[in-house]
Amino acid sequence: MKGFDYLALQGMYNAVQAYSLPSTISNLDRAVQTDTRCFIRTAYSSTEPIVITGVTKQGGSLSLVKSTLTTSLGHHYLNDLMASDPNALIITSANAYKADPHLPNDHLETRIVMTEATGDLYILARTLLSLRRSALMMEWFQFAYGWVTQWLKSAAYVLELPSDPPDYVEFDFITNVTGVNPLTISVHKIRLI
Repeated sequence: MKGFDYLALQGMYNAVQAYSLPSTISNLDRAVQTDTRCFIRTAYSSTEPIVITGVTKQGGSLSLVKSTLTTSLGHHYLNDLMASDPNALIITSANAYKADPHLPNDHLETRIVMTEATGDLYILARTLLSLRRSALMMEWFQFAYGWVTQWLKSAAYVLELPSDPPDYVEFDFITNVTGVNPLTISVHKIRLI
């Protein structure tokens, strides 16, 4: 099918509960999932519409809210996991880095683990090992809520490349194949840019 979000409904509902938002948000979502017209598109044509209850139409009134709330849970999950990782990316002022503070706020720092925008997700780390671990953790989180990584569109970006960098780096991922336990780890080669 095309034109529908495949997010597991529970992702948004978990976020509403975790953030202590009004339960009426979840109730509204359930209400707009009634009698949704769905077209199945094949390589040859589209079918006549079938009516389904329990899906959110992509681009519908709650589609972006549902996506944002669910991905924000993933963001918090990864932040929690990376809190003790010495290879997490930490941003601070240049004066704090030099241990020469000039202003009271020079001691402040922030951990940047992940950034996202409209379906694209960037995971940040100081080492490949830390990046691989974070990517696998997000794979497991996403899978629980009905998402899968688009590995063909994935790439790894490196600052300060070594003199002879490889074309690809290997990342672990869950095995999303019928009949195989998704906790089985496989390896993908990702373009190194």
